[in-house]
Amino acid sequence: MLRKSFLICILCFITSAKIANAEMGKTGFDKIKKDNSYNVPSPGDCPSDNILKHNTEWTEHSEDWNDYLDNILETHFSLSLSPVKPMISINSVPINVNRSLGVFMSREVVWSVNRTNQTDYLDKNNNCHIVGVVAYYVEAKNKAGWPPDTRILKKPEIEEKWLRDGVISLIELRWYDAVEMKRHRWFNQRLASSLSWVENYNFSPILLPMAINTLN
Repeated sequence: MLRKSFLICILCFITSAKIANAEMGKTGFDKIKKDNSYNVPSPGDCPSDNILKHNTEWTEHSEDWNDYLDNILETHFSLSLSPVKPMISINSVPINVNRSLGVFMSREVVWSVNRTNQTDYLDKNNNCHIVGVVAYYVEAKNKAGWPPDTRILKKPEIEEKWLRDGVISLIELRWYDAVEMKRHRWFNQRLASSLSWVENYNFSPILLPMAINTLN
């Protein structure tokens, strides 16, 4: 009986320790849950033109970081870079900010990293562009001054380490759910506020793509 009670206590402690307590991208993070429950299609299992044309809407997320988003980000890190360009790029995004000088337009630097488990874009259709995960980052620790450090363009393997170390911060995450056949994106509202982005962004100021068969 004593042994059973001890085991129950241990399980309760482990469960409590796994409660998400990090706001992703704002101060870095300690762990990512190793659970690939995200609905990633098998290679070659890409949505048809008809599916994409009838599922053009995006599902917007702005909730606090949670286990579900943990799974998607872990999936992102586990996938290969997308073989289509741009796999990694730097964007200059126009955003209104208020940094003690009143509201003015700023060109914010945002990284995007595209990953996918698809390899054959020339088979039955080219809609594998939509399948995968796209992560957008802003620089959190600009140690070298301006311009921002661009090593992530040449060394994509440092993406996860930089996020863990708080060098970059996750501002947006986009993915395609192969079961629901929906596009999703999560925007880090709290991080945007800490960057002094204004206009009370409910959704991301990073523009959605014009094409139906891509995430960015």
